Order: sequence, then C-alpha cells, then structure tokens
Amino acid sequence: MEQAAELFERANYRAYDAMIIVPPGATLEHPAIGPHLLAAHARKAGFQVAVLYANMIFAAISGEVEHQWLCKTSEQIWGERVFARAAYGSPLLGRRLAAAVSTATAIAAPSSL
Repeated sequence: MEQAAELFERANYRAYDAMIIVPPGATLEHPAIGPHLLAAHARKAGFQVAVLYANMIFAAISGEVEHQWLCKTSEQIWGERVFARAAYGSPLLGRRLAAAVSTATAIAAPSSL
C-alpha cells in the first residue's frame, strides 16, 4: 500500500485543477478512452487535468489476478460495494449484506429460552 501512496505523491496530483478517476472496479483489459476525451476537452478550456487509474492502483494492492476475476465474475457492481463504507458511512460491503448477515446470525444463534 505504501507503493500506491508513493506513486500518488510522486505524480503531484495536487497541481491540477481537476482529476478524472477511472474507478477501482474498472477492468484492466480495456483502455478507458472516455476519461481521456473529457480531459482533452477540459485542457482545451484551459484547465489543468489529470487522469488517475485507480483500477491499476487497486489491482496492484489486491492482486491483478484477483482484480480481473472480480471484474469478470461479479454480477454486482463490486467496486461500489467495497467502497460504500468509506464513501457513505454505510455498513461494510453495503446495507443488503449487513442485513443478510444480521438475519443469518439471528437464525443461527441459539434461542434464549
């Protein structure tokens, strides 16, 4: 994780007016053309813009094979579930999982008769 922080610091992203982020849940197999088109238009308008590939940083931390597996096999938008707690203060992996775990725990717990 220190390598990702070091990479971020070396890139000096604080010098930009805006940063366009390729989300951590995006696949590594295909380039993200949209963020670069948006950045080009913003530069034409006079803004200093950077594109941050958060998917590459997340894959470096979690493992490239695991990251690609999640991208290919997940039926849900896994990136949003992973970061929901940090973004919204919701339970770990989202509200539905927390409710399911709570229900499963209540069912599995011995009754207090």
